[in-house]
Amino acid sequence: MLDVVFIDEDTVALEENPIFNDQVSYGDIVRVKKVKEVYYYIETIKKSELIKLSWLLSKEVSESQELENLKDKVTKNAGRCERVFGGLLLLNIPKKFEQEIIREMKIILNTEG
Repeated sequence: MLDVVFIDEDTVALEENPIFNDQVSYGDIVRVKKVKEVYYYIETIKKSELIKLSWLLSKEVSESQELENLKDKVTKNAGRCERVFGGLLLLNIPKKFEQEIIREMKIILNTEG
């Protein structure tokens, strides 16, 4: 089940990232079709302006102050952070911050452990 906001009866905005589907992500506007009580994806109407990055993190990294600082930076720059299953970090960020965030994550991952 995904958090969505209905725009109309067959159009939704995704409010989180599907974990097992790379076709859509947070912020995408998609058309759905309801069959009984289940909504099925039909097509993407508009892609989010944010890009999605993800990392599988150790417990130490996921609890580090450096990661908290990075997450604060992401949210202060119109991005979104989501942690799933404890160690899967999903970031939705403006494209212009992609290389900066990747560099910072490399530093965090190399300095921890």
